[in-house]
Amino acid sequence: MRPKIVIITLLLGTGVLVLVGLLHGLLNRPEPVEPIAESRATPVELTNPPPITQPEVKPLQPKVEPAETNIIATTPAEDRAGQKEKDLDAISDALVSGNNDSAGAIHAIASRLENEDDEVRTAAREAAVHVGDTNIIPYLTSALDHLKNPREKVAIMDAIAYLQLPSASDQPKPDGAEKSPVDLNAPGVKSARQVKPR
Repeated sequence: MRPKIVIITLLLGTGVLVLVGLLHGLLNRPEPVEPIAESRATPVELTNPPPITQPEVKPLQPKVEPAETNIIATTPAEDRAGQKEKDLDAISDALVSGNNDSAGAIHAIASRLENEDDEVRTAAREAAVHVGDTNIIPYLTSALDHLKNPREKVAIMDAIAYLQLPSASDQPKPDGAEKSPVDLNAPGVKSARQVKPR
């Protein structure tokens, strides 16, 4: 199309729209209200006007919006992984604080001996052996009764047997062992090389 025809068509369209808008505004004007003329010829009787009823006022109800929370939705797998990390951290903390708070360490380890995650159970069993406190043996025995995996049962029985072994300080010394050990570097002591076989 030619540019002149396009411009003329746009101007005509715009003019028609403006004309329609003006006609619409003129035809839809509200009619002015005529003031009531006072008529002095006819007396107006004064009567009691009907009582004005007040509209019923309803108290404003505050708009209740749901509380905002900072909770992040997670999947069950993420929840299990997070709980597993918390349990492993608690076992590590129990091992670190084992000398200072043995009762707390035993409780932290014993509460995870029957955990649903096998890695946490293994870490708890190894921590029980590492702590070396015989007060954890009843918890190991209880876990032994409740676990179904035979390999875990054997590992717990090994842990119990290890904890029941007497320590070096608890073992009685054989006769003559209370003497100080022989110093092999002392003069007069022959080394194994110097002793001739018979």
